[in-house]
Amino acid sequence: MMTDTLTVTATIKAPSAQVWQAFNDPQAIQQWNQASPDWHCPASENDLRIGGRFKHTMAARDGSFSFDFSGIYTRVDTEKHLAYSMDDGRTAVVHFIQTTPDTTRIVTEFQAENEHSLEEQQQGWQAILDSFKNYVEHSGEQKTDAHLNRNDIKNFITKFNEGFARNDLNFLVDQITDNMVWKMPGSPDTIGKAGFRNMMADMENHEPATLLINSILVDGNQAVADGTMTTRKDGKEETWAFCDIYTLSHQGGLKISAMHCYVVQVNTPQ
Repeated sequence: MMTDTLTVTATIKAPSAQVWQAFNDPQAIQQWNQASPDWHCPASENDLRIGGRFKHTMAARDGSFSFDFSGIYTRVDTEKHLAYSMDDGRTAVVHFIQTTPDTTRIVTEFQAENEHSLEEQQQGWQAILDSFKNYVEHSGEQKTDAHLNRNDIKNFITKFNEGFARNDLNFLVDQITDNMVWKMPGSPDTIGKAGFRNMMADMENHEPATLLINSILVDGNQAVADGTMTTRKDGKEETWAFCDIYTLSHQGGLKISAMHCYVVQVNTPQ
């Protein structure tokens, strides 16, 4: 049986990096993912990688009905394309097209289902995309009252731990932003993705590392986490103490916008 393909579009006054972040950040998704004010998205999970799953709970605000919109990613090209297969077998593709340095066009093509009319589906998907556009274009006006969540920090450090455990430099670099700064005694500051990649260039000479979080303190839009990192090189164990200072940004949804990492070596291999 032939399946109709529908298309919805929106032009957003924001650069593609900001649009991509807001489109895929679970906390941001919960803010914009509704077709009308009487619906909301109380929960969102998003494993943004090929083969990763997403699940967004869509619910009527009066509690009368809810369902999960879920599926698996089949293509992830950062700031360019997303493709996924929904759990009912339908597929969708989302194109992110930066038309100017400060403007991005989104084009979503999706297979229609058979329960609702094509017009209803077109209107519903367009309404959600319009809600997304409104969220991104006005997110900077939002909320100076939003705070960092302990889970934001835990999730970030957990991903770093995963990268170190896998000795996967590319995965680690993907977790950071260009305004993150590492400070190490006796060394110049290391800034952003390129600096971090250079700093970790000899990572292949180390065995997998382990991060241990001792404490996380949160105060408004800043947080401090401290702990230790243990790794082995040439059969000898190295232990480092770290103290990370995080700052919150509202641009494109809640995210960690800056990190200053102070690292001191605790023991020196003999």
